[in-house]
Amino acid sequence: LYEGLGIALGEAMAAGLPCVASRIRPLDEFVIDGVNGLFVPPRDPEVIATKVLALLKSNELRIEIGGNAANTAHDMFDPEIAVDKLIGIYKLSAHSPEG
Repeated sequence: LYEGLGIALGEAMAAGLPCVASRIRPLDEFVIDGVNGLFVPPRDPEVIATKVLALLKSNELRIEIGGNAANTAHDMFDPEIAVDKLIGIYKLSAHSPEG
């Protein structure tokens, strides 16, 4: 129902694992349903089971979603990319009226 940072999901994605995740913040900030993961509503064990079984039954789906997950994790969590994004944020805040 609540996830602080989604680090475990990000690590699993970085390892190329196809993931089933609850549609909650912050997971919905980096999972795209059906592309790099599968979303389920919180507290719905039937939908969770359906999505997990879909992955278990389809090697093709696991490979596609897992590969996309790895690419997403690299793009979002790569240290060099993160540093560039953070520098951009600092530059913007330095030029803002509040900065």
